[in-house]
Parts: sequence; C-alpha cells; structure tokens
Amino acid sequence: MKTPHLPNDVNSAFHQGEVLAQDMSTSDTVGLSKIIAERTKGFIRPFMPQQHRAFFESGPLMMLGLLDQSGHPVAVPVWGDEGYIRSPSDTRLQMSIASVAFELIDTQLGLDINTGSKIGLLGLELATKRRNRLNGVINHLKDTDMHISVEQSFGNCPQYIHTRESTKATSSNVDTNVQVTTTKGLSQRLRDVVESADTFFIASRHARLGENVNEGIDVSHRGGKSGFVSVDDNMLTIPDFSGNKFFNTIGNILVDERVGLCFFDNDTGTLHFLQGRAAIIWDKQLMPEFKGAERFIQIDITQSTTIEHCYPFRHQLIQHSPAVDKTGGWRTT
Repeated sequence: MKTPHLPNDVNSAFHQGEVLAQDMSTSDTVGLSKIIAERTKGFIRPFMPQQHRAFFESGPLMMLGLLDQSGHPVAVPVWGDEGYIRSPSDTRLQMSIASVAFELIDTQLGLDINTGSKIGLLGLELATKRRNRLNGVINHLKDTDMHISVEQSFGNCPQYIHTRESTKATSSNVDTNVQVTTTKGLSQRLRDVVESADTFFIASRHARLGENVNEGIDVSHRGGKSGFVSVDDNMLTIPDFSGNKFFNTIGNILVDERVGLCFFDNDTGTLHFLQGRAAIIWDKQLMPEFKGAERFIQIDITQSTTIEHCYPFRHQLIQHSPAVDKTGGWRTT
C-alpha cells in the first residue's frame, strides 16, 4: 500500500508523519488527528509537571534515544549512582552518568552527545509499570554530567509492560573488559534473542531534527508475548497493537525510515543493538493472521552490535502484562 502524501498542516504537539499515521489508522472521515489534537491539549507539555520531575529523580530504568555518527537513531540505557538524576526546574533535567554507561554511549557506540543535539528519554518503573517520556536538547556536557532542556514531556499508558523486579548485579557479574561485536545483518545468536524476546526498545527520528519541538528523537517501549517478533533472515516483522494513538514511532518512520532497536539479556547484562530501515504495513490482508495486530512494522536489519556483560542491572520477570493475553505470537512451539 502506497503511503499518501504528508499533510501540510500540523498542530504544535505532532509533526506531519504522526498526523498522517493517526489519520491512516481510522476510516473515520473526520480524521483521528483532530480528535487527538483536542485530547492532548495540556497533556503534551513544554515542561515537566512535578510528578514527572519526582519520577525521573527516583531513578527508574532510563532509555535514551540518540544518533550515531551517521545520523542513525540508537536506543541505549543509561544509569548512575543513587540520585544521579536531578531536576532543578520544570524545564531542566541533569544526569551524572556512571563512567561505564558514559563509555558505552560515547566510546563503544560513538553516539552524538554534543551540546545542541536532540535527545529522547523514556523512564520506566518496571515494578509499577509507570512510564514517562521526554524529548529535548542537550544544553550542557562536562565530563559525565549531561544537562537537558525539555521540549516535550508526557506520560504513557502501561499496556504491554511486564512487571519486573530490578536488582543490581554484583561486580563479579559485570565485565570490566568490554567485548564488542559488530556484524552486518543478524547472526544466528541474535535471531534466537529476538525470536524469544517479550520486550525491546526502539529509537526513531524526524528527518529534519529542526528547531520545532515536535521534530526530535523518540525512544519507545514495545512488549508482547515471548515470540511476538518474527525473524526471516535479516527482516523483522513486528505487530503494532492498540495504544495511545499518538503514533510517535510510526509517524517518525513515515518521514525517516531509520530505526534502532535494543534488546536486553536479563541473565547476563549483555545488550544487543540493531539498526535497520523500517516500513509500515497498513493492510493486514497482506500479512498472516495475527491476534491483536492493527498494523505491522517491518525492519530490514543492516547492522547489529552486541556488547557483552556491560549492563549492571537485572530485570527479573514477575508477571506478564494482562494486555498481552489479547495478542498473539509468531512461534508455535
């Protein structure tokens, strides 16, 4: 199905790709985008409400959306000592990043963390399934201290987030000699990781990354039953389930096909980073029957990087989200 031309007009919260995705998701002649625009007035803010500031300062699982040197988005976790995140005002967030996490971002992955660069943040409290999002600009970087100016701040529903208990691994379970393996496409090991996963994170970007607040980098959570991601050689097929109808990730893909995925190994602390180019399959008749899917994201993986035993936390599964009971999985065994 050919994607229609992008609309000319956008509201202040959503860019053209997001507006188009909202309208393509419904047959209503009024257009879902107009309903979403009204519903989100005062919800997507240019500042953090107090509860968001307190949430981030509590130190939840934090995922960043950043660009590599080629402009490709990457989803990467960040962490630090207790109290490493501070919010001195409702438009500023400061992070004193652990040296190992900073090396992951700056050295192993070579991501753009220069002053003035766009950044996306996702905070997840896995024990309660709370999550909040923030998009902004890096306005200061000194050593491992990063300061961020807020452009958009908003909450997300807890659907498809599995309840997990987070603990810090002992030092003997964290490898100080970082092992990095980069390959074209997907190795058999990575195919096995992806096919068995029940959670991953995806970073996407606007093509321009302009001065408009809605033209930034996004990082988002995706969850389902174990086996909800299909792998065929280097092609991933991912069902897109009913959500908040913002279509941040899908809207970005409509204007820039580059995406970056991150998969965790919660037993070893190994991180897997996948890069590829994505397309949206709107017509479900073009795909096999899949319970709960409203559309599909297909990603041709061009490169993957595995960093062994570098992540110091373990997120032990406690309970699957009840929302995934209404969804399917590709694996039959």
